Amino acid sequence: MPDILEPGLDPLSEHQWDLGGLLIGAGGALCLGDPGDDGLDDVSEVLAEDVAGGTDGSQPAFARLAPRAITLNVFFSGTPAELADAIDAVRKVVSPLPNRAGTRLLRFRRVGEVAKRIAVQPAVGKPLTIPGDRNRLLHGHAPITIRLTAPDPVIRSDLAHEEAFTNGQTREIVNAGTLTAVSPTAWRAEIAGACTVSNVDWDEHVAFTAAATVREDRSLTTGMCNGPGGLLLPRWPLLRPGPNDIRIAGSSMTFRWRDTW
Repeated sequence: MPDILEPGLDPLSEHQWDLGGLLIGAGGALCLGDPGDDGLDDVSEVLAEDVAGGTDGSQPAFARLAPRAITLNVFFSGTPAELADAIDAVRKVVSPLPNRAGTRLLRFRRVGEVAKRIAVQPAVGKPLTIPGDRNRLLHGHAPITIRLTAPDPVIRSDLAHEEAFTNGQTREIVNAGTLTAVSPTAWRAEIAGACTVSNVDWDEHVAFTAAATVREDRSLTTGMCNGPGGLLLPRWPLLRPGPNDIRIAGSSMTFRWRDTW
């Protein structure tokens, strides 16, 4: 089961952060200050679509996670000239992208933990605060506050995991995180031909009509998919925290996933 990191990305050291290519911590001039980060250990705010019941209480409905608010408290120590360059570098990764809708990748690794990632945008309002006090002007010391929003609040492992399946094979796929990612699926697959992919523990399966690449947003490169008994709506196999028995029937498959929090 190889672990995979995309080309162009380097593995993170402990206590190192990477925001859109800007490295923070692990001996650099920019480091995570006090009080550190906020919003990454929380369970994102839960939004409920319950409706009023006929009598007491309410009728339960679909619950979903709100976008995740993240704050990074960064500290710089260097010369005033170096500080000016560092501030420009921070501004670049906190400014909106040209299309105003894209995201940047925030990767981080705390001491004793695996590296994780989440896609972020500048927060609405004031995403960057840098005081112009005496310490900054004379000594090149500055606290920097970065405020971000993750439209998709799910945190994923920085490394992707991969397993190769042959026709009719069942393998145990382990989600080492703490959350069942519902949308998107947090897994993708390269499928050689028409087949059915199932989570046999939970009777969730989806049938593919032809060879396809299944992306994490459940889109296909070719063909169609349906649910059990030819239903138009598939029951996409989800990866719950811990072991999941995933089976493929009718073809071979390369299955790739990330742990989710």
